[in-house]
Amino acid sequence: MATKYWIKLYIEILHDPKMIRLSQSLFNLTIKLFLVAGEYDDEGYLPPIEDIAIILRADEEHLETEMIELQRVGILSTDSGRWMVSKFADRQAAVSTAERMRQYRERKQKQQYYGDVTNRNVETESETDTESDKREGVARVATFYANNLTNITPFISEQIKGWVADYQEAWIMDAMKIAVTNNARNINYVSAILKRWQAEGKDDGAPRKNGRKPDNRQAEIDKTLEEVFGK
Repeated sequence: MATKYWIKLYIEILHDPKMIRLSQSLFNLTIKLFLVAGEYDDEGYLPPIEDIAIILRADEEHLETEMIELQRVGILSTDSGRWMVSKFADRQAAVSTAERMRQYRERKQKQQYYGDVTNRNVETESETDTESDKREGVARVATFYANNLTNITPFISEQIKGWVADYQEAWIMDAMKIAVTNNARNINYVSAILKRWQAEGKDDGAPRKNGRKPDNRQAEIDKTLEEVFGK
């Protein structure tokens, strides 16, 4: 009787209904019996129960009861009074070239599928994160506006969404603070500041599109007031 050093253990047992429904004790015994069948090397046949009990250091009567349960679910079977692991010989046989190619193609298809799914999930998560950031930005701006300027109307809500989409949140906050400081609690006033900063650059060290820089903060405020209120 030849002795083997390893057996094939198919990962599909993780999803095999027969294996999933086994108790932990029966599952462990099943794997051990696979190993015993491999060591016994007789096309899946197992040695007598008394020998198995010695190998596994198990109680012979309890072992027989558990093996009968495994027979009931189809993992074990008997032939001419001998216990055997069902389909063990077929599963341990050498894989043909055609079967290896089939398995290879199947693995590649799974890799491609799960790779595509992962990429799609990453893209979806990225899009979701961006939308979440926008919503949070709108909420922060709207809260400041409602607390410091005027009540939020549907028109103002849409304007705020447009600001968050077009400008940096820090700019929006600064523009609203200027409006509060100058008691110009008007959405058009804030919009005029943001449009000017977008066209000329904000006086915070950021690059300007046309290279111009207001002489001072008051000059910028006066110009904005003149545009909005005609002063």
